[in-house]
Amino acid sequence: MNNHLLQTHITPEEYLAVVKQKPVKQSQYEPLIPVYKVAQCPFCQANCLARLDTYSLLLWSPVAMPGNMWGITQAIINRCPHIIMGEFFINLNGLLPTEVEYFNTRSEIPFVNPRLVDDKHWESTYPDMAPQAIMHALPICRIERKRFKKQFVPRYSLFTITYFARRHAPMFDWWMKGFKYQYMQLAGKHDDDWWDLARWVRQEKLCWLDASKPGLPVQQHPAPFPYASIKGYRADMITYRKGKISDFETGIYDRI
Repeated sequence: MNNHLLQTHITPEEYLAVVKQKPVKQSQYEPLIPVYKVAQCPFCQANCLARLDTYSLLLWSPVAMPGNMWGITQAIINRCPHIIMGEFFINLNGLLPTEVEYFNTRSEIPFVNPRLVDDKHWESTYPDMAPQAIMHALPICRIERKRFKKQFVPRYSLFTITYFARRHAPMFDWWMKGFKYQYMQLAGKHDDDWWDLARWVRQEKLCWLDASKPGLPVQQHPAPFPYASIKGYRADMITYRKGKISDFETGIYDRI
């Protein structure tokens, strides 16, 4: 999805020479990774940039690269005063990740966390909190051999959702002190509303970057929402071993 946004500054051979090292040397790996705009703050209009490995799935597993498990928060390289956190969702687009021995990800279909966009929680203390989420989509490649040459071929989709609030300190403090550590348990109990992205768009709690325009400006309701019909697994966690889903390590709700 949005393949025209893909950045490829190196060859597959140069990339593999670094990521196949054990352990991977962060000082060599990080400079290779492209920087993308993933959001724009609804309050100060600052661009939110993140360093994201769209060359392959090889280091998206937390086993391969600790810290890559659920969020893109650590990948964000510039922060405005209003950003709370960022999350990613990798959609395999019906393919199996046979190129990796072990791959662990969360729901293929993105969801909005209502606790991070809920005005009612703050009505009595900070009525101007105005929390909001910004969504974006990028391709992730698989390295394939075509015409006797290795190439980066876009196969998968990376969806990002970045959360903002006008008052960073109380929102972030609330997140860090309690909700963050309960997140895995709470994620297994949410209902269909979490995944109803069009609903969040209509409520003006979810906006998105317009990938069809230069500079990727923010779009919102009532503009046509491009991500209303994403297909894939809705899940807490999906684990693949040797290209197959591991039933004992996976919490899949359904597939749509």
